[in-house]
Amino acid sequence: DILKRPQMKGIAAYVAYDLAEHVQSSMNTLRNTGLWGGLFAVLVLFYFLRRTSTTLLVASAIPVSILFSMWIVYMSGWTLNLVTMLGLMIAVGMVVDNAVVVVEAIHARHLAGENPHESSLQGASEVGRAILVSTLTTIVVFLPLIFMSGSEGFAFAMARIGMPVTYALLGSLVVALLFIPLSMKRI
Repeated sequence: DILKRPQMKGIAAYVAYDLAEHVQSSMNTLRNTGLWGGLFAVLVLFYFLRRTSTTLLVASAIPVSILFSMWIVYMSGWTLNLVTMLGLMIAVGMVVDNAVVVVEAIHARHLAGENPHESSLQGASEVGRAILVSTLTTIVVFLPLIFMSGSEGFAFAMARIGMPVTYALLGSLVVALLFIPLSMKRI
């Protein structure tokens, strides 16, 4: 379209080097690897939890936290590129931790004889501070990546890895403290 303007008469354009196929292939590989990682995380959860409903509830923390992170990345004006997706893939295995702790605390209280409402409230509040501190310490570990100085390109890439992980961990905290107790009341 731009070459059809009168000012561009006599100018020819050609593609010197096209990386689109390579980038698309890399994105597909990274997406598939992330999906396989999520599937393996669910299988490990099921192996240890031994309850389908609880496993599915904890596993729901993965897509909710990742979508939360992707939403914030989008709202920040960033693009979903290979580096950002690498950060999201790192976060896939980390976001279930909070949900597992809350589910087990609620389940232990339920086995002790509390009604579902009380066990959900007390179980989540019992471990709430612990998972808050755990999540914040993990986020603090990623802060040097986010605020790394030196090479501008390297700092840019490290921020694109660290911020999605941070957002996903904050999303997992919200999921674990709000949605898991509400859902456990019904299960």
